[in-house]
Amino acid sequence: MPTRPVQAFAAASLLLLLISCGGGTKSAQAPTPVPKPAAPPPWNLPGHVVATLSGTPVAHATVNAFIATAESAADGSFTLNTTPAPVSSQAATVSADGYRPRETVIKWPRTADLVIDLMSTAKPFDETFYSQLAHGALEYPEKDYGLFRWSSQMRFYLQTQDEFGRPLERSVVDLIERGIRIGVQYFTAGTYQAEIVEGSETRAKQSGWVNVVPRQVIPEGDYCGWTSTIGGDPNTVQLRMDRCGCGSTKIPIAVVIHEVGHVVGMFHVTGKAHVMHTPADLECRDVIPSPAEQYHAALIYSRPRGNKSPDRDTGAFQLGRTGDDFERTPPMP
Repeated sequence: MPTRPVQAFAAASLLLLLISCGGGTKSAQAPTPVPKPAAPPPWNLPGHVVATLSGTPVAHATVNAFIATAESAADGSFTLNTTPAPVSSQAATVSADGYRPRETVIKWPRTADLVIDLMSTAKPFDETFYSQLAHGALEYPEKDYGLFRWSSQMRFYLQTQDEFGRPLERSVVDLIERGIRIGVQYFTAGTYQAEIVEGSETRAKQSGWVNVVPRQVIPEGDYCGWTSTIGGDPNTVQLRMDRCGCGSTKIPIAVVIHEVGHVVGMFHVTGKAHVMHTPADLECRDVIPSPAEQYHAALIYSRPRGNKSPDRDTGAFQLGRTGDDFERTPPMP
C-alpha cells in the first residue's frame, strides 16, 4: 500500500517542526564565576636599630615582634616580613651583644620610619648609677619605679617672700632662678627649658606648675630642700633660707639644682661628687650636674615616662608589670 511511507515521512516532518518551534528543552547557561578573596596584605616593615644618644648602627641585633623576627645588618637595617600584617601596634623585644635588651611597641600602621635604639652597656654607662638615678634603687630597691621624667612642659612659680612675709633679696631670687634653669637644662638633656614666673603671694597648687616656696622652716623636717613628688604634676619645692646658706649666700645653688632634679624625675645617687647626692656636701660652691649625671639623665630622657628596668616601655607587655606606682611618687629632700 503506497500511502504508508508518505504518512511516516509526514509524521517525522511534523516532529522536527515541533522541536524547532520550542517544543524541546532549553540548554542550561554557564554559571557566573565567583571571584577569589583577595590575599591578606603582607607585612614588609623596614627599620633600623641604632645606639641610644649616638645613633650609630647596631649590627646583629635580634628584632622579635613575635609574629615576625629579623636580624639587623651591618648598617643596622632590618625588615620584618609576615602575612597577614598585624591589625594594630605590635609588641617587640630587641637585643644585641653589648646592649641592654629593650621591650617596646612598634606602632602600626606607621607614619614615620621605624628606628629602635638600644642603650650600650659600655662606659660611661653604669647600671647601678642608672638604676639609682632613674628608678630609685638606692632608697627603694624593691619598688622598681617607672621613669618619672617630664612628658610635657611645666612652669615654675617662684614666691619671692618667705612664710613670714619677708621679701627675698634680688640676688637670692636670681640665684634660685639660675639653679632652676641649670637643673632643667641638664637633667632633661635640653628637652625642656625653665619657664619662671615671680610673685609675692602664696599660690595654690595647679596642674602644669611647680611652686617654689622659700621658708625659714620646712615642716617635713630638718632639710635644706624638700620636693613634694618625684616628677609630679603639680609639684612643690620648699627651700630653706639662711639655715642652709653660707654667709651672704642664703641658699646654696646645689640645693636648688638638687630639688629641680627631683622635679624633673631624678632620684638620689651615691657619690659626693654628684648633685643628686647630699647637696650639703657640695657646700656653697657654684656647681652643675656631674658628667655621669648628665649622661644618664640623657638616657632617661630618651625613654618614655613609665619605662621600667631593665628597659621596658609602658604598653609593651600587659603582664601586670607596667607601672603600679606610676603616679604614686615619693616626696624627696
